[in-house]
Amino acid sequence: MTSFIFALVLFGFLHASEALRCYQGQQNSTTPISGVPTECPVASVACTKIVEPSLMIATRGCQSTNCTLNGISMSTGVCQNSTAYPYSSYCCCYGDACNSSPNLFSITSTLSMFLFTLIPLTAGYLARDQ
Repeated sequence: MTSFIFALVLFGFLHASEALRCYQGQQNSTTPISGVPTECPVASVACTKIVEPSLMIATRGCQSTNCTLNGISMSTGVCQNSTAYPYSSYCCCYGDACNSSPNLFSITSTLSMFLFTLIPLTAGYLARDQ
């Protein structure tokens, strides 16, 4: 009976340590991450990070569905940029504290958003001159 109770307690500790831990909350996107990752709800499978550069806000959290790209479930983390104003970057990843990086919203993301704005403006300007 003692070994059964020991096994039950041990299993309880192992099960509790399996919960996903993500950084959660909102902060300035230009400052290093602060705080510590916290335990997500039991159903969570991924961590998220949404960056809104015009507001300079990064929002981090937990997600109960798999990461997707264009509606397709991905086995690895992904980042997507919105192509409509206000521009933002949505990143989803698997694993404890994977949403900590300030670089999930990279210079590449910034440049692509700039180009999405510049190309239509340039095309409209060139079409007007002809």
